[in-house]
Amino acid sequence: MKNRLGERLESLLEIFTRGTFANATGVRFDRGNSYSYTIHRTDNMQRSIGLLGQTDAELLLHMLLFHTTVLAELEEERETVPLKLLLIDSPYGNGPDNEDAADVTDFLLELPEILESYHLIVAMADSNLTGRDKLVESYALEPVEKHI
Repeated sequence: MKNRLGERLESLLEIFTRGTFANATGVRFDRGNSYSYTIHRTDNMQRSIGLLGQTDAELLLHMLLFHTTVLAELEEERETVPLKLLLIDSPYGNGPDNEDAADVTDFLLELPEILESYHLIVAMADSNLTGRDKLVESYALEPVEKHI
């Protein structure tokens, strides 16, 4: 299972071309029963999923990457999941820099193809978001006020 998850994590890392994971070279899971992993980069910096020492934006990238990987595996292995829904709340809310924000946008644009049978809901507070015009291509953006 870890090998399959690792392969999928590595394939999804290719989406991140500008920010923190732009120069990622691979993923290695820790030994034992843990699903903790380390992302290796060409600059010899290693990025672990551990919560300490990471920026909020980096933690967001890890979460998007890992959760999407697990859901994609479930999508392939089990047709019995009753509700295929992914809700991402405030993907830009943790203050990513311009490069990481662009990578988040690129990842969100790929999600409908990665998780084809899932309903995707992305909630965000800022409608003046950089890259919003790209998101309109894949998502129906609506103000919350319409539903209150």
